[in-house]
Amino acid sequence: NMYAPNIDGYSSDWIGVPRSAIKVGDSTVATVAALNNGGNLYLLYEVRDDSPMKNGQGDENTLFKQGDAVDLMLGPAEPANRQQPVAGDLRLLMVPPGNDKPAIAMLYRPVVPGAPADKKVPFVSPVRQITMDSVEPVKDVQMAFRATKDGYVCEVQIPLGALGVQPAAGLKLRGDMGVLFSNAGGMLTERRSYLFNPNTAIVSDLPSEAEILPQHFGFIVWE
Repeated sequence: NMYAPNIDGYSSDWIGVPRSAIKVGDSTVATVAALNNGGNLYLLYEVRDDSPMKNGQGDENTLFKQGDAVDLMLGPAEPANRQQPVAGDLRLLMVPPGNDKPAIAMLYRPVVPGAPADKKVPFVSPVRQITMDSVEPVKDVQMAFRATKDGYVCEVQIPLGALGVQPAAGLKLRGDMGVLFSNAGGMLTERRSYLFNPNTAIVSDLPSEAEILPQHFGFIVWE
């Protein structure tokens, strides 16, 4: 399938690509879609939001605390029942422009064998601490955010090499897609909603908001 959508914030060229609903209770807060083409992964987020595309865009390491963003979690299919992240588990957070800064994609990797100690990033609260072996912006992710009458659309093109994923027919991965919602003022994340992970109520504990929970991933199969 050599079809590829334009990364322009318009979803009309995602023809025949199935959407999945992200729900809170009975109400749909976003629909998401994904497709792969050659060495790229394409993501679509159609979000319902009455204060759309607001992120404080302060400290890069904690953009997930600062308002609107869309999220991708990916990792190996095995071991499927792991409770802790392993090498290859990752989180890619895509943040709309804000605070005079362009859109940015931040890659969080909890386990990177051989990661230098001075590159590791701790996330600390009074309750506990977690550490990511690597937190860095990914330059070659293309993103388009566009406001709509009831929210916004985000389209993304990610070279799989940037995520350390080798594409292959029948490749099985695990992962999740989600949306972070700002408060009305747009400087703080007040809600997190995912396709698979139900445990997202905490928005006041830095480690809980940073961590990757592979036990809540769903299956993703490379067609």
